[in-house]
Amino acid sequence: MLAVLAVCALIVLTSLLRGEPWMLMGLTAISLAVAAVPEALPAGRSPPSARTRPTR
Repeated sequence: MLAVLAVCALIVLTSLLRGEPWMLMGLTAISLAVAAVPEALPAGRSPPSARTRPTR
């Protein structure tokens, strides 16, 4: 997760140095961070409601 934030910060800083609008770069950084969150989360167990009961 920390690597994602570092990449977002790097993109924003380089874009601002190039003269891109700061609002556009802020929204881009937020979008990248939100899109990367599911990729950074570990795969966990399914919730109890998703499990099926064994039939008897």
